[in-house]
Amino acid sequence: MKRHYSHLPRAGLTRIEVVVLLIVIMLMLALLFPFLAYLRDRNHLEGTRQVQCINNMKQLALAMNISASVKGEFLPAQWINKQGEGDKQFSWRVALLPYMERIQVYDDIVNNAHDGKWMQISDKAFPFFICPVFSNLPPRHTPHQVIVGPETPFEGNRRSKIDDFERGLSHTILIAEASRSVPWMEPTDLPYENLEHGVVPLKSQHWSVGSGHRSGANVAMPDGSVRTLVFSQKPEDVAMLKQMTWLKEPKTQPHEHQLEN
Repeated sequence: MKRHYSHLPRAGLTRIEVVVLLIVIMLMLALLFPFLAYLRDRNHLEGTRQVQCINNMKQLALAMNISASVKGEFLPAQWINKQGEGDKQFSWRVALLPYMERIQVYDDIVNNAHDGKWMQISDKAFPFFICPVFSNLPPRHTPHQVIVGPETPFEGNRRSKIDDFERGLSHTILIAEASRSVPWMEPTDLPYENLEHGVVPLKSQHWSVGSGHRSGANVAMPDGSVRTLVFSQKPEDVAMLKQMTWLKEPKTQPHEHQLEN
């Protein structure tokens, strides 16, 4: 009986097919390696920027703590200079300059603001007021802000003492990254009521705690530690964010408060 083997499967690949397969694999690897290198470099850059941002915020928190140790109380969100012609309101960031080894700049601002030199002085850039991932930061602006409003350490012109932090120095937000920058010399900071938006990315239209970091937004505590809060607008996370800004346990619910003008 005559047998036919023409329809049986082949035992393996031909030499040409093996060569073609190897060429395809090599082309795929050639395309994949640059992409992996890009991801590695991007992750390295993001990690470097994250470390730099955390260090900047630690410097600010440490300076704020030193100021509180010297004066017995934390700086208010805004203060008034009585020198010169009329009263001039300044941000806590200006008052912090002597504790950041910028005493000469501080003196220039305080003594010359009434002479129309505000813009000249405020053109100076200080790394500790800048987040390296905050793209297109306007001149003389900073994303580093305190949270002003009810039950916070910066309600009105409150000068909080270390003992006032009933929730603990490691559980209360002192300085936060915000998704919208403000002029660093002016007494403008993140309103408490804006925390309704949660922690948002930099591209968000909302002004709240936010950042351009992929991991989340950095916040500094009175003890000098820095925490990274992940992006979230969930009600439970928003509630936790609000609690982290309270100086003491509020006697009324947060939504019953009105932000001071």
